[in-house]
Amino acid sequence: MKRLLLLLALAVLASCGSQSSTEGSQASHGSPAPSKEPEVLSDEWQLMRILGADSGYIHGRCVKRGDAVETVVESNLEMSRMGSGLKVAVTETCEERASDGSIVRMRSVQKMSEYVAETEVRFEGTKAILSKKVAGEVRVTEKECGEGLLGLRRIDELTRAMERKPGVRFEARTFMADLGGPVDLAITMGDEEEVELLDGRRERLRRVETHIKGTPLKPVAWLDASGRAIKTSINIAGLPMECFATTEERARKPRGTAPAPPPDVFDRTLLAPRHPIPFPRRLDRATYRIRPKEAGEEMPELADDRQATEKQEDGSMLLRIERKVPPDGRTGTRPIADPPADLAACVAANSMVQADAPEIATIARDAVGDERDAWKAAQKLERWVHDNITDKNMDVGFASALEVARNREGDCTEHAVLFCALCRAAGIPSRVAMGVICIGNAFGGHAWTEVWIDGIWYALDATLGQGSADPTHITLGRMTLEDNAGPEALLGLLQGLGSLEIDPVEVVLQGRTLRPGDPGNVRTDGRRYENRLWGIAFTCPEGFEFDPPGAKAGMTTRLMELDRTAKGSSCEIEIDVTDGALWDQVRASSASKYDSVEELTVDGRPAFRGANKGRRRVYALANGGLFLFELEPVEGDAEAKAFEELVASVDFDVK
Repeated sequence: MKRLLLLLALAVLASCGSQSSTEGSQASHGSPAPSKEPEVLSDEWQLMRILGADSGYIHGRCVKRGDAVETVVESNLEMSRMGSGLKVAVTETCEERASDGSIVRMRSVQKMSEYVAETEVRFEGTKAILSKKVAGEVRVTEKECGEGLLGLRRIDELTRAMERKPGVRFEARTFMADLGGPVDLAITMGDEEEVELLDGRRERLRRVETHIKGTPLKPVAWLDASGRAIKTSINIAGLPMECFATTEERARKPRGTAPAPPPDVFDRTLLAPRHPIPFPRRLDRATYRIRPKEAGEEMPELADDRQATEKQEDGSMLLRIERKVPPDGRTGTRPIADPPADLAACVAANSMVQADAPEIATIARDAVGDERDAWKAAQKLERWVHDNITDKNMDVGFASALEVARNREGDCTEHAVLFCALCRAAGIPSRVAMGVICIGNAFGGHAWTEVWIDGIWYALDATLGQGSADPTHITLGRMTLEDNAGPEALLGLLQGLGSLEIDPVEVVLQGRTLRPGDPGNVRTDGRRYENRLWGIAFTCPEGFEFDPPGAKAGMTTRLMELDRTAKGSSCEIEIDVTDGALWDQVRASSASKYDSVEELTVDGRPAFRGANKGRRRVYALANGGLFLFELEPVEGDAEAKAFEELVASVDFDVK
């Protein structure tokens, strides 16, 4: 999901600084006769950093030929997500008239891993004609843009011509080919500020803020006296991204002979709830208190058919979510006949959701068969996607449904997009939902699918394949993925991802109402530990003592740590829990991770022991959770015996 936002960030950073002219060279505002040789107006290189680490570069080159000014911006970015590498390359071309700055045509080529999308835009009057090529197919759409679209070069000229006084501003409208729509900009001059630059030196530069209207995005550029952008910064979905003007050699320089890994954007954007949420996949209802991290920031519109909101006097919001399924007699029929006009984009094919492709139609027909019940058919398609995307990895770019159907690989976005296309092919209106989901002790970015059944939207998640979506799926935005949607489709995601605090107030688990913040959920009575949230109890073995852990965002929830009391010992036992859906994956990888693997049971639940020199682990699947007991380092027989005593004392039936 964050890949979509990173594409937006690249486009924004590129438009804010990469086309600044070299000192003393400006485009003519008249209509000169065509020149035989092109005039290079600018050729700029910028080093890109994410989370403070070198991550790529942006190269902008602007050339004038007669009355035509062409700006080409090439962006290359490398990042990591949960240890998987992802490379993003985007080339944007904008041709405009030197005489008035009006856009003539644009072109965008995106390459994310091995997946390529090409968009060409030409402008006729107030309309943009978009031609998008994905997975070898070309689709053409139109977008009404209104008048006054300006190219990147003209906006740069207007910025450099601004009076150098704080508060001076102007507004302009341009077009983003990646997003398929026009964007309105408000550019405001700020004060001179002392700014730290690439080599650690500090320089006084003029601050200029560009607000992309209708979104919370406000990239900042710092300009020198000639109007050249020396530094550019944007924070998107909690990720700080910076660009620094530099030489080509420095911008393209590898990260050393033994390069450090690229920054991991997944770990740094996880959000720890104030209190752990037990067994998120099994919950039926949940109530959260939501507030912005920064006072005064707007929150996204969260209310929908599944999510109910209630504003509070302190500026927070109560958000109530339930696991919603259609009631008997309201499960709908397919294919939908005469869908309402507002569902047109939710039944149509487009470049990302190729519901009309023969390959997609065949899969949908074979998976659903003669099932006419729309909800049952949607559940069948959810299960098909879950079972048939067999290479579940984080390496894939933002692939289209047809590409996923052919390659059968990807993460949550690929599951959501393919499922969306199959539903539309089966005559079930659908759209992609984007937001966050609770995994372990963290909320992380996630994508799933919503289907329209008998007038109501219901959530299904093909990544999990459980036949319904649990109430830790918090929807921030919904997308039809139509080719000319424009940036407004990302508004909720931009407002919410990375900018909200989430405090679970109450959850309902199999009829039991639990309050995660209740201190009575966890008790220690002598050497006995009991946790009624997670339904587990165990006894601290002799020679160890309880060491309660602090809260930390991560894919697992740390329940307790036990420290060895012997002087000089570094031995400890850690007890964690995470999503039980990971059991098969963890079990399958155990043979390659451990010197020995042994099947066993823990309190009657399936479990296995993995052992290496100096470390022992026991994994147990209980109550929908994957529990991990770890001893490290194993300093002797006494520690190993104590560890086995702890495992033998476990009770998974605490209420």
